[in-house]
Amino acid sequence: CAAFSPRTTGSAARRHLRRGADWRVRTPVVLFLYARPDTTRRVLDAIRRVRPPKLLVVADAAEPDVGEDLLSRVRATRALLDEIDWDCDVITDFAHEHQGLDKRIVSGLDWAFELVGEAVVLEDDCVAEPTFFRFCEEQLARYRDTPEVISIAGNDFSSDPNARASRYRFSRYSLIWGWATWRRAWRLHDPTMSEWPQLRDTGWLEQLLGDPHAVAYWRYIFEQTYIGRFNWDYAWMFTCWRNRRLCIHPEVNQIGRAHV
Repeated sequence: CAAFSPRTTGSAARRHLRRGADWRVRTPVVLFLYARPDTTRRVLDAIRRVRPPKLLVVADAAEPDVGEDLLSRVRATRALLDEIDWDCDVITDFAHEHQGLDKRIVSGLDWAFELVGEAVVLEDDCVAEPTFFRFCEEQLARYRDTPEVISIAGNDFSSDPNARASRYRFSRYSLIWGWATWRRAWRLHDPTMSEWPQLRDTGWLEQLLGDPHAVAYWRYIFEQTYIGRFNWDYAWMFTCWRNRRLCIHPEVNQIGRAHV
């Protein structure tokens, strides 16, 4: 992290805050949904507040031989797109066969970044504050041509009593409960973690982390992810670390989790 230091989000963010409800995000938003109409409605309501001009919607297909209840929830969730009431280009990528969460996230982002060069990414239980979209948009522009920065997170789990909404920090941890990134970053991603077997016993993690407890923890995480037991976001973390990239975190959390 030595090449960077936190700084305020600047005059652009302050202008956005003064403009309030008149502000509209210009960055495309990618939304992942499946079968949770209640939480998805809350996420869409948050997106409606900033009226993105382009919404890319990714959805998985239902598993084979599921009951009518799940099929009904899948249909109800997709039907929420008919309620979009602002000027918006809605582009959908609905799977024809069930892929599961991990494959659908990866294939959905592959599809999205064929269409756009940068995007804000939300899943169907991540309710964003309007400041989240402003924050992402400004940082996407600021670090667009800075390859050391791989993503922008909307949440932060620190307990800093001096945290301020106008500041951010750099971290090796690529948080994904509401985030943003660029095509140039996503192209680095190898969901199979093909380099892990070669790196596993080379001392790579020891050099990177410098803490034997952290090394043991992340060796276990990466091994379980490599053999297919853990989720896609750990493979993305591996991509970030393997390429020695940094993620931006806001000092104040901007994402809430929707629960029903």
